[in-house]
Amino acid sequence: MKRLIKFRGYNKKNEKWLYGSYILNRGHHFVAPDEFAEGRTWEDYEVEEDSIGQLVGLTDTEGTMQRRIIMVSYQTLRRIYHQRRTHRLPEWRLFCEWITKLPFSWVITI
Repeated sequence: MKRLIKFRGYNKKNEKWLYGSYILNRGHHFVAPDEFAEGRTWEDYEVEEDSIGQLVGLTDTEGTMQRRIIMVSYQTLRRIYHQRRTHRLPEWRLFCEWITKLPFSWVITI
């Protein structure tokens, strides 16, 4: 059984939610459908960073795709931060930068 994984994000230009594949390019966040519509530019698929969410491929009783929510403790985030803050992959460094912006992040980063 193949599970469908998609993302969603809010596009300010068109004032609507977009569903599809997530693309991060040079600091810009995009959610693009499987097929692009004619006459559309990349600006039509750019989304707000804070609105991005991953859909798990499951639907509720109304047929709406469910979002994935990750819950971790500060103890786990502290371990991740100290192990990955100098990692060679930029995704880990970006995640560690996000950790430093959390409330009481000084507990994690000391």
